[in-house]
Amino acid sequence: MNNINGIHHITAIASDPAENLKFYTEILGLRFVKKTVNFDTPDVYHLYYGDSEGRPGTALTFFPFPDAARGSISSGEASTVIFSIVPGSFNFWIERLAGLAVNFNIVENEEKRAIQLSDPDGLRLELRSDPDSEAIPGWRGGAVNPEHTIRKFYGVKLFYSDFAATESFLSEIMNFRKISGSAGKLVFGSGEDEYRSVIELEKIQTSGRKRSSAGSIHHIAFRVSGDDEQLFWQNRLREEGYGVTGIAERCYFRSIYFREPGGVLFEIATDGPGFTVDEDLENLGSALKLPPWYESNREAIEARLPELKISN
Repeated sequence: MNNINGIHHITAIASDPAENLKFYTEILGLRFVKKTVNFDTPDVYHLYYGDSEGRPGTALTFFPFPDAARGSISSGEASTVIFSIVPGSFNFWIERLAGLAVNFNIVENEEKRAIQLSDPDGLRLELRSDPDSEAIPGWRGGAVNPEHTIRKFYGVKLFYSDFAATESFLSEIMNFRKISGSAGKLVFGSGEDEYRSVIELEKIQTSGRKRSSAGSIHHIAFRVSGDDEQLFWQNRLREEGYGVTGIAERCYFRSIYFREPGGVLFEIATDGPGFTVDEDLENLGSALKLPPWYESNREAIEARLPELKISN
């Protein structure tokens, strides 16, 4: 009952919000499901993309800072967002990206069949052929034909100079199952249904310093079904000596945060109540939604945010 059920959402940092919106909706064909603000810094947007409802397991979110410099990746950081596409869509995506002049690389080997690319801020992305995704319907309202749409997160890749401590944490504390392993790479899985996902740990050799900025992954959130399961994990992590935050109200879910031993910021988020709590399904992402405690300052908040035109 208390198992982590895969990835809930992934949050990254962007620069220009308009370019971010254009890329993820017009190029990758995701649905723009929520325009709100960073609940901790309300002069910054928080933009959400996903499937038709922004279901847990599909939501990629961004904090866009218009003047942000390009980030750099080093050890102890999430490096790559991996999406699932149905196997029959592989050639479609190659042709689509080529036709839109998006640079990409193709990887086909015994391990995976994938298309690697980057967003306008350099965030590393991968579209991976995934038979599990065939059980998930495509969104019918976007720029991509529903039979070829991105279905969910396949997983996320993390970079480390030494991942021994993270390996122990994922297997012994979070109860993730080891799928494969070698001296330079480990793959863990969590979740049991079609929304299950993987965490790939990869060793890198680097002397550079990481800079969390545009193109960087800010944190990875994992799914629990509700408040009781979240409380279980909050207590368990504290008992194991991890500095877990209190429960944060995010309106669309509730969250706790902590850093795993390798330094990556993790979140455990509840599945509900979801993005239709303040907008109906048809109009998701059409208006700036603020949490109740910011509504009295709406005029000032809107004045500080850059204009962002939505065409959903």
